[in-house]
Amino acid sequence: MPDMPTREKLLACVREMEQANEPININKVADKCGVSHSLIYNRHPDIKGMINDLKKKQKADIQVEQ
Repeated sequence: MPDMPTREKLLACVREMEQANEPININKVADKCGVSHSLIYNRHPDIKGMINDLKKKQKADIQVEQ
């Protein structure tokens, strides 16, 4: 990812993973952005919530498909 503030980088990763329908969790977002998962937990609790909500939505969508 190009140089951009960490928050914007995290949000871009979340959007990218959502659009690609890529399974998401906090560790995957952190790895993709090159940050620690604890940074998301401690500094960006709203993004943590967004990731967890998306993860729940993905699980629900999988159950509906089955």
